[in-house]
Amino acid sequence: MIINRLSLRRSCPQCKRIYNINSVDFKPKVANLCDLCKVELIHRKDDDPSVVSTRINVYNEQTKPVIEYYKKKNLLHVVDANKSFEELYKLVLEIVNK
Repeated sequence: MIINRLSLRRSCPQCKRIYNINSVDFKPKVANLCDLCKVELIHRKDDDPSVVSTRINVYNEQTKPVIEYYKKKNLLHVVDANKSFEELYKLVLEIVNK
């Protein structure tokens, strides 16, 4: 699922806004054009399925152990990344300022 989701991701080269061409909530209003800039969307090389697979392997080998370490130390904070950028920014700021 994650490989499919990332491989369908497109981004605006100008404003960096992210879209997913298969998602109702994150699909551009006009196919392959940024809603804000009206610039043609691009498919990033690191969203290619083979690259995504490699990224997942690196995560499992290198990142996951670090997460487990901080979880055991009770220093890990988990946030819902499906929120808007503004909500996420506020939430992360609250966590950092504790």
